[in-house]
Amino acid sequence: SPLAGRNCEGYSEDPHLAARRAVAYVEGVQGRGVATCIKHLVANDQETERMTISSEVPDRALRELYLVPFEAAVCEAGTWSIMSAYNRLAGAYCSERAPLLRGILKDEWGFDGAVVSDWFGTHSTADAANHGLDIEKPGPAVRFGAKLAAAVDAGEVSRATVEEMARRTLRLTIRTGAIDAGPGGPEKTDDVPERRALTRRAAVEAMVLLHNEQGLLPFATPRSIALIGPNADAVSTQGGGSAQVTSPHIVSPLDAIRARGGGGGNGGNGARRPGPGAGQGDC
Repeated sequence: SPLAGRNCEGYSEDPHLAARRAVAYVEGVQGRGVATCIKHLVANDQETERMTISSEVPDRALRELYLVPFEAAVCEAGTWSIMSAYNRLAGAYCSERAPLLRGILKDEWGFDGAVVSDWFGTHSTADAANHGLDIEKPGPAVRFGAKLAAAVDAGEVSRATVEEMARRTLRLTIRTGAIDAGPGGPEKTDDVPERRALTRRAAVEAMVLLHNEQGLLPFATPRSIALIGPNADAVSTQGGGSAQVTSPHIVSPLDAIRARGGGGGNGGNGARRPGPGAGQGDC
């Protein structure tokens, strides 16, 4: 749906399909000793006023639609961490909503990992700590840290609560081996032919053709192919935010079809580049 502004960071709009993919992903990643952080808990589906909007979701819809992938990731796959959403849920920020973080996630589902806030998504000290948030992101701390220590001294947060937060954070470092290995090295790109071939095969096998009228696809030897719209040439490959991955190279649909079809230049295989103001990429 074009109304769902976070679709680029989701597996599916269907809760069952999203849950199945989430379980497979968590098990695959954590099987290599790397923690997954499932996000964004919960009902974080729009960009407009994303950091302040309150999602008003009936309990049944929350249970049967929005929470389904999270429940599977926790109860079936055992994800090691979860990120709270920016938005409010029924008026309270998700990073400090006790019925969500403590009631459902930790008490009902038995989640024993760490709850991490979205970047600058921690809005309080005592409420966030008491209601289930374990880690404030990013550092250095603004709401936690010294303010959390002061809240303990003032009796606003119990020492037991802080110890639980620390225990969950420590458990995460133990599970990933970070407690022994220390900080990792800088991120890097390992662009080798074998991995290109693997990712290409995964992408191709993951695509599902819903409708192929008269067996049109795959193209055999068409006389001409029309590509309509600006993204035929000025290609947009992905959304922004933490779902963005720096690609070593990008191939537009126009260039790919030209290369596959053997047509060269703007006139190859019947292709032409529209004049100024045409409003199309190539056709």
